Amino acid sequence: MSSLKKLRKKSGLSQCELGTKVFDFLKINCSSYSAQKKVSLWENSLLLPSPKEVVALSNILGVSQEVFSFSLNTLEENLRRLTRGICQELSEEDLRLILGNEVLRKKIIESIRKRCEEFRVFSKELG
Repeated sequence: MSSLKKLRKKSGLSQCELGTKVFDFLKINCSSYSAQKKVSLWENSLLLPSPKEVVALSNILGVSQEVFSFSLNTLEENLRRLTRGICQELSEEDLRLILGNEVLRKKIIESIRKRCEEFRVFSKELG
């Protein structure tokens, strides 16, 4: 059983919820400024990293490529879920417009920050 499957089973979270928590945790715990900058760029523009960047950043962060790729792959889906109250179905263009709106972007980022704090508490409880 992979480490992700074990963590999902132990936590009782859905794949999407776990992906959000892992991504947020990685974002807060990036040890390198360039890694933090990249993660912010992905968050604001929905550009996913290249395979080489995944390898490099998973090494910088000290996590497996499986965990890192999984958490990045859930980012767009989670942004769509966070903004679902605004529109039923969001196209990529709709999502870019929403993220370009300062007020909406701040709400989304604040929601993500809240999830980060929840993950810190959650990860301490799991030990």
